[in-house]
Amino acid sequence: MNSNNTPRPLEENEQLARFLFSESEYNSTKPKARAFLPSPHNNQTSVFRIHELSEVEIWEIGNVIGRDRDSSLKGRTDLTVASVISVGSLKVTPEISKHILHANIEGWPSDKAERLSYALTLATHAQLILCH
Repeated sequence: MNSNNTPRPLEENEQLARFLFSESEYNSTKPKARAFLPSPHNNQTSVFRIHELSEVEIWEIGNVIGRDRDSSLKGRTDLTVASVISVGSLKVTPEISKHILHANIEGWPSDKAERLSYALTLATHAQLILCH
């Protein structure tokens, strides 16, 4: 955060994490498109800014989110801001009401098939990291 309590702008090389709470969001080697599909409530996909965090700090954020959701953390997928903004109309916007490092992937198309295509593209750019 900077001095006026606004989050710093996102940089294209910045790493993001999408925490996974369902085994239906990945297979043994990669995330599935459904891991990135936006919430039907707000048409956004929640991610966290993990640039310069240690592995322990990243997993702690996921565990906190899991406790808040009463869900067990299964893993995460990491990708860059650049890989998100390279997909159609998608953008990443900081949203810090719940956590200082929280952001949303926004700009999802209204067409269901197009949304799925965008999510599949994100999944191909993402790295799957499972909990041990």
